[in-house]
Amino acid sequence: MSVVQDGLTPSGAHPGKAVAATMKLRASECVTVRRVGVAVRDGLEKPLDYPGAAMNARICPGGFTFTTKPRTFRAGTYTQYAYYDDETGHHPLAKTKLRVVSKGRSVDPSAGRKLVWAEDFNSPFVWGRRWTRDASSAYEYGTHNPRYFKLDWLNPHNVRIAGGKAVFTARPGRQTLENGLQAWETGLITTERSREGFRLRPGHYLEVRVKLPTAVGAWPSVWTWIGDGHEIDVLEYHPDAPDLLEMVNHVREAANYHVIKPLGKGNWVRVGVLLGTRSADWYVDGALVYQDGRGVDPKWSAYLNVNLSISSGTHHPVPQTKDPITFSADYVRVFR
Repeated sequence: MSVVQDGLTPSGAHPGKAVAATMKLRASECVTVRRVGVAVRDGLEKPLDYPGAAMNARICPGGFTFTTKPRTFRAGTYTQYAYYDDETGHHPLAKTKLRVVSKGRSVDPSAGRKLVWAEDFNSPFVWGRRWTRDASSAYEYGTHNPRYFKLDWLNPHNVRIAGGKAVFTARPGRQTLENGLQAWETGLITTERSREGFRLRPGHYLEVRVKLPTAVGAWPSVWTWIGDGHEIDVLEYHPDAPDLLEMVNHVREAANYHVIKPLGKGNWVRVGVLLGTRSADWYVDGALVYQDGRGVDPKWSAYLNVNLSISSGTHHPVPQTKDPITFSADYVRVFR
């Protein structure tokens, strides 16, 4: 006897609006199972199941349909699946995505907020004033960080201003990392150790506009850092998973993988995060896409980093080319 899932809805919803799930199952022969329901998991596998289940359900070749009770979800991308329990145990069926995104593209989290810090990359860098580029305390060796699956070796000359954009370039280097792998020289900018010493704090809304690379092995990031427990990944991206943006709160662990399909013209995308003490809320091209329900500590603060890393092959492939790889940032703006 086998049970097959013929359908599971919904595939999408809006934040705070109650929805119910409907499953369609069939079996190769009629069978009565103890329980049928729909499970939901967030990015860290936290259970957020639909309430209501069918008890002593009879599933036959002609099909079985069941609708759960409704519930609401925060913005985010969830994994959902129908399941059944019988005397042999728990049986999850095919997994699908539930995408909870604000309606339309009209959300403007900066509305009513004051611009408190901005970098539009329209003038040459004055190194040391608001940005530094030669090392990061997030990197074990200052200029490189092989323990965290990166081939990076920071080179100050691999960041430049061109056409009103900050351009980060990665290319094979001559250095050998401590793990024996060949490094890639690449670029990073950070407000750490700068004279301004700008830090993000609770209540700030940070927005960036970036051009994502297409070369496998690229690992662009916009993130915060002042030490362990202070990292917010505004975005991370891996071209081997071209439809996913990674959004992670390492302060109060929460994570989401937001589907971006298709990318905007020229691979440019606008991403923002509102850093609240009860929730960090992410926006992509004007739509609310993720509310982590965790936020940051009221006394939290951290420096801002923008960089292009190169994957070492542990979790994502190494580059398939020796050609230079680029990542660009159009602006970084902070509102309060």
